[in-house]
Amino acid sequence: MKRKITVLLALVASIGLGAAAQAQTKKAFSVGEVEILDKAAYDALVKVSTPEIQKAGGQGLGTTLGKIVTITGQPPKALILIQWDSLEKAQAYFNSPFYKETEPQRAKAFKTSRAYTVEAGPMFTGFTQGPKKAYWIRELEVTDQAALDRATAAAATASPNPALQEISRQTGRQASATAGQKIVTRVGEAPKRFALQGFASLEQAQTFIKSPLNTPVQATKTIREYIVEAAQ
Repeated sequence: MKRKITVLLALVASIGLGAAAQAQTKKAFSVGEVEILDKAAYDALVKVSTPEIQKAGGQGLGTTLGKIVTITGQPPKALILIQWDSLEKAQAYFNSPFYKETEPQRAKAFKTSRAYTVEAGPMFTGFTQGPKKAYWIRELEVTDQAALDRATAAAATASPNPALQEISRQTGRQASATAGQKIVTRVGEAPKRFALQGFASLEQAQTFIKSPLNTPVQATKTIREYIVEAAQ
């Protein structure tokens, strides 16, 4: 029974329940699966794009040139991950004159296979920044919606699990609660569900993933799973 409660609490963290927080502006993440074509062109693009992204309410997480560790499926060759103040601000940037004007530079720097933007949960306040951060990414499909609804309802009333809280503290774990939130497709086909968690380092992410506390929810199926390390 204790094991089931632990799993359900982890599920709540990934879904981000909290009716009282619904009025808060949700953070968002833009995800770009790319292949770097010209490193010099990419560096030049970053130099001019970073100030514009920051003015628009975004913060690059430094993953594009970072190491990727495969867990399930085939990961992207490189991942551009940007944290935004809101989904609306992300969409405004991607529709901005600056973004449209710099399309030739992007085409020279990298090739995009998939790109989409996903909202975070209402309780998530943003990833803390730091060198060598790592991000655990899972693309999921719901296999049993009724079971997922029951699990979510049960977890909402369960007490916090001290063991889960402790390993989260030790590994620097932060759950963005993106699973089940809105996803806006920009290039290609976006995943049905997207789960994103941050850790203090690649090693800490692996420690949590290998922990007995990390038990997959039976109501979902993992399509693709990997860890990407921030290169900065």
